[in-house]
Amino acid sequence: MANAVGVLRLIAYAAVLVGDRVLDYLGVPLPPQMVAVSRARLQAFLVVHFVGNTMSSTLLKTSAFEVLVRGGGADAKTSLVFSKLHTGRVPSIDEVFRGIDVALGEGGR
Repeated sequence: MANAVGVLRLIAYAAVLVGDRVLDYLGVPLPPQMVAVSRARLQAFLVVHFVGNTMSSTLLKTSAFEVLVRGGGADAKTSLVFSKLHTGRVPSIDEVFRGIDVALGEGGR
């Protein structure tokens, strides 16, 4: 759904920036909304930008925070260091560093 909002936002950007010229080139009379947009192009662009960003970020909000470490070498195993979805809280920076050390097999430095 967030991808659809992104595509719609790009279409709206194009409509704000060149929509009136495209319709004029095609010989289509400008609807009153497009006349208003062409008179206040910057304001319309900002509205599309902020409303689109708000909608995208709302649709993408999952409250997930996970730290994954992918080891080097031939196996390239991925280890979960921390998951807010599992613990219900955000880690401290020390927890993250300790988890990375353990996942990479470095124990404690």
